[in-house]
Amino acid sequence: MSFFGDVYSEGHYIDRNCRTWGTGTRFVTMKLDHSSCGVFSNGFDNTYSVFVTINERSSIVKAGDLSFLISCSYDTDTAVTIRADNVEVGQLSTAIILNTPSPPQLRLSVYEGSDLNSRGKSAGFVDIGDSLLLVASLVDNTIYQNLLVYDCQAYSSADESLAIELIDSSECINGDLYGGIIQTPSVMKRLSGRFPVEKWISFRAFKFPDADIVRFECQAFACINPQECDDTVRYTV
Repeated sequence: MSFFGDVYSEGHYIDRNCRTWGTGTRFVTMKLDHSSCGVFSNGFDNTYSVFVTINERSSIVKAGDLSFLISCSYDTDTAVTIRADNVEVGQLSTAIILNTPSPPQLRLSVYEGSDLNSRGKSAGFVDIGDSLLLVASLVDNTIYQNLLVYDCQAYSSADESLAIELIDSSECINGDLYGGIIQTPSVMKRLSGRFPVEKWISFRAFKFPDADIVRFECQAFACINPQECDDTVRYTV
């Protein structure tokens, strides 16, 4: 199987000397200096060790990716021991929707669950692969009757240059992520639920290298006349 992902020492993804990546071949080679890239020594048993993560998809950590503790002995009889290490996803934060004009009351939230009918509590600490919802809500429909949600990004709390697009400028999901991370075939819409109007997608929890916290940000536009928001989303009840 061809490999196009990343292999890097944990906590040192940004340092190119501590990372390598696939170019479509079946094998990659990574060499680490014993005094850098998070390599640590144990004089008691004469070993150097390092945590190494393997991502199937470049620049993103998702369910099924692997993390190993690799130890090298520098005794006369050199040996390598590989043991699997747990992969941890940190807290997913709730972001503020950037919107113009300012009067509409809009909210962007991350909940546990796979659809609005099974929506759980706001997501706190989750595991990679857990079912989550990204929900944009129009809180008050006194003036505004509909909203568009677009240009939704998820990015690393440690390095905002590490980002992926979830919803594009036309309010369509990123097709490259459908089935693997995004679980809904399009942006979904529900009227008269917990809030007057809600738009949402279901996705599986993921994270970026070197950061346990994933942040979300969307652009939104609220409409006084529902027809002014020419959305093409699917409706749910």
